[in-house]
Amino acid sequence: MVRNLFTILLIFKSFILFSQVKFDASVSKSKLGLNERLRIDFVMNQNGDNFSPPNFENFQIIGGPNQSIKTSYVNGERSFSKTYSYFLKPLKKGNLRISQATIEIDGEIYKSMPIEVLITDSVSQPSDSVTQYYSDDDIELRALISKDLHI
Repeated sequence: MVRNLFTILLIFKSFILFSQVKFDASVSKSKLGLNERLRIDFVMNQNGDNFSPPNFENFQIIGGPNQSIKTSYVNGERSFSKTYSYFLKPLKKGNLRISQATIEIDGEIYKSMPIEVLITDSVSQPSDSVTQYYSDDDIELRALISKDLHI
């Protein structure tokens, strides 16, 4: 009887561990120069709706939101990951805070933890790959389409 109870508890514990929702935020660097770029990822282990990013105060969004989904099956067990990514340019020096993002999963609201990032003076040679893709020399193209028909 005790053995059966132990088996049931073990199965129940496994079920609880696999059903826990995780929603985390991470950054590419916690310390960077004013002329470098930052990547922030918001990762969840279950599919959600109504993702709301932080306001990114003191940062300019230069890329994103980019969304990626990864699903894998290993030994019959499913693994799921959904990521929202942003590329940011700091607007001032100092210890800057990125506030929390929110997501709704199965009717409940989950919040990421705020993240602190230290922004220092500009560096002579930005060393991260994010800066190479999103530099100040990038070209912005805007197309304006006339509503008038010209024949």
